[in-house]
Amino acid sequence: MNRSLFCSLAIFASFLIWSAPVPSSFATMEGRSTQFPTDPREAYELDESNVGTWAEGPTRLIILTEEKEIWDGLETDEQRRRFITWFWARRDNNPRDTSHPIKVAFYLGVAEANKRFSEIPRGWKTDRGRVWLIFGKPTLIRENFGGDRLVWNYFAPGMEGILGFDSAAGEFNIYFSRVPRRTRAYRIDGGLAPGAWPAYVQRAIQFVRETMVVNRTLEFSPSGN
Repeated sequence: MNRSLFCSLAIFASFLIWSAPVPSSFATMEGRSTQFPTDPREAYELDESNVGTWAEGPTRLIILTEEKEIWDGLETDEQRRRFITWFWARRDNNPRDTSHPIKVAFYLGVAEANKRFSEIPRGWKTDRGRVWLIFGKPTLIRENFGGDRLVWNYFAPGMEGILGFDSAAGEFNIYFSRVPRRTRAYRIDGGLAPGAWPAYVQRAIQFVRETMVVNRTLEFSPSGN
């Protein structure tokens, strides 16, 4: 069964859908790495076993500013574990669903990014890894200039004129340039300064972050009451 990585609003769903099937629980895959697991269960366990640094892991790419402020004010690991449970419940269409499909899809993405992108920094920390994790698998990948530039295309009909799409047909392109002397490393292109991401990509990322949260009235209680 195909599931949307972020269960976004209907008009944006085609932009965010993962092409790989999302199981109801983590599948076991080959490939182990202490810091960049290519097994989704290992990626999840690594993240949530280090509860004190959880917000510095891949979830930092999707956490909202107001959520991070709450996290920074927590004092105990018990409170942090409650926060993590609340964080994912806000993103599940059914907060009572114990299979947590959004969490499962997210860590499938982390594992896939770790598997695909082996340059330094590695995996989900690379520019391509972060784009993959936030937006999912591109509709199309094109190489230009002998592979020195990559174009990742996401096709999102119905979103014309929103978030800086590049064409009236609803195409959203993200450009990467090869890092000199590092044949496998690419950096996102088009920012106002080296290492900066273009404004239209930043707006799209914020849109995804906001859209992920489907249970905004679900309040957090550090005491669990």
